[in-house]
Amino acid sequence: MHRTTHGVSFVRTPDDRFNDLPDFDYPPRYVDVDGLRMAYIDVGPTDAPPVLLLHGEPAWSFLYRRMIPLLVEAGYRCIAPDLIGFGRSDKPVDQASYTYNGHVAWMQTFLDGIDLAPGARLFGQDWGGLIGLRLVAERPPVRRGRDRQHHPARRREPWTRLRCLAEFSQSPRFSDVGIAVRARDREPPTDRRRDRRLPRAVPR
Repeated sequence: MHRTTHGVSFVRTPDDRFNDLPDFDYPPRYVDVDGLRMAYIDVGPTDAPPVLLLHGEPAWSFLYRRMIPLLVEAGYRCIAPDLIGFGRSDKPVDQASYTYNGHVAWMQTFLDGIDLAPGARLFGQDWGGLIGLRLVAERPPVRRGRDRQHHPARRREPWTRLRCLAEFSQSPRFSDVGIAVRARDREPPTDRRRDRRLPRAVPR
C-alpha cells in the first residue's frame, strides 16, 4: 500500500505482471498526476500528427495494440494513457476517488505533463469517449477525429444509462462480462478488420 502526500492511499500493480504481453512490447512512460503515477505509451515519430487514444472500462491501453501499428504506418503518432485505476497506472483504494470530474481533471494534468502538439485527434472508447469529449471542449489542442467506438453520450438519457453502467460494474454479474471479453480477445482478427483502410496523415 502506498500513500500520496495528500493522503490518498493507492496500490500499484507490479511491473512483472505486464511481461510478455502479446503484440504489446511498447515501453511504458509515466507522468505524475497529483502524486499518482499515470502510465502511457508514446509510439511513432514525435513530429507526426498525434492521436490520443483513450480507453474505457474495463480496459487499458492494451486495448489499442492492434490499432497502433496501423496508425503509425499511416503516419500518426499514438499516445495511449492508462486511466488512473487501470493498467500500469496507480489505483486509489477508495472507490469514492473515481468520479467523472476526477478522471477529467487527471487527464487535464496528464496532458499538461506531456508534449502534445496542437491539433491532436481524439479516439475514445466507452468512458474514454466521455472523458475525451470534455478535453475537446476545454482544450484547443485536442480535437475530435473519427470516433466510431461506443460511448454512452450518443444515446438518449445518457446520465441515466451511466448510472446503470456504474451500478452494473460493481455487481457480481460484471465478472461474466470479463470472461466474455477475454474469450473474444483470444480470437484472431478477421481479414475484414485487417483490410480496413486508414486515412493517411496529412503533413503539417
